Amino acid sequence: MALTYDELESVSSPFYTREIISQVYELDPFIKKLRQNKSITTSGGTDIRFPIRYKELELAEWVGPKEQISYQQRKTRTSGILDWKYLVGKTMMQWDEQVQNNGKEALINLQKDKADEMIDDMYEVFTDALYATSQADSKPSSLNTIIDSADAYAGIAVADAASWAASESTATQVVLYNTADALATRMNNCTFGPHKPDLIVTTRNLWNTIESKIEPQKRFYNEKGVIGYTSLVFHGADIISASHVPSGYMYGVTSKFWELRAHTDFNFKVDKWKDLHNAGYPNAIVKLCYWVGNLKCSLRKVNFKYTALDYTA
Repeated sequence: MALTYDELESVSSPFYTREIISQVYELDPFIKKLRQNKSITTSGGTDIRFPIRYKELELAEWVGPKEQISYQQRKTRTSGILDWKYLVGKTMMQWDEQVQNNGKEALINLQKDKADEMIDDMYEVFTDALYATSQADSKPSSLNTIIDSADAYAGIAVADAASWAASESTATQVVLYNTADALATRMNNCTFGPHKPDLIVTTRNLWNTIESKIEPQKRFYNEKGVIGYTSLVFHGADIISASHVPSGYMYGVTSKFWELRAHTDFNFKVDKWKDLHNAGYPNAIVKLCYWVGNLKCSLRKVNFKYTALDYTA
């Protein structure tokens, strides 16, 4: 048993430790966009902190050339604070599996398949949390929580910082122009100086609805917007469908202000295969994978969401 365990580690452990990060981060278009922007970063510490200016200074004024100038100070800065969130993936090889898959080559193939399965499972849970419509304390901040006009995020309440609100709509019909809930209007409302949404993520059905509403002579596709995904282009933003986006939802993000922060020591860290003798399974082995982090957005007001769109309307 010890020799088999050593052989599994020498053949396969480095491969999976190196590849799992790429596989998980490359599958979803939103996360892939952050990867392109080099906005998937690692750090340590007790939590994730980032500074923001939550209101304007409003102290500049016109004065007469001989007028006395009064000095004053106004607080305009605060810090967003995010807790670390913890994800673990696991896979096992039982005694009977090792007996039935005897021989070096067969055993390595089964180990590879189980490690692939663990990666797939991590991806599903990770991406489900990314697009979750409700926020559990144990999970990282979702797009839905961050892109909201009323909910607090990173310890900052909209009631205390009006500019900390994102834009949202409960419109049921996809409209491109000339209404308060039109996609073009939403893009305009979320433009701040040179910054505006550059990525729109929605369901496949809603993607097709938008495609049908853009006049053929004005319809543009971008095969290189987010590598591997065909996107429509609207007001300079890539529109991409993602399988985990909830039905009726559409998210517009200004990716410059987003960052996926992972802990330095647990960025899809993969354990070596370990025996379970002390747990009462002397002929079974287990492998685990860990991720610790959270999703950060430093400027909410340049993002929008729709939550009730009907692709048939």
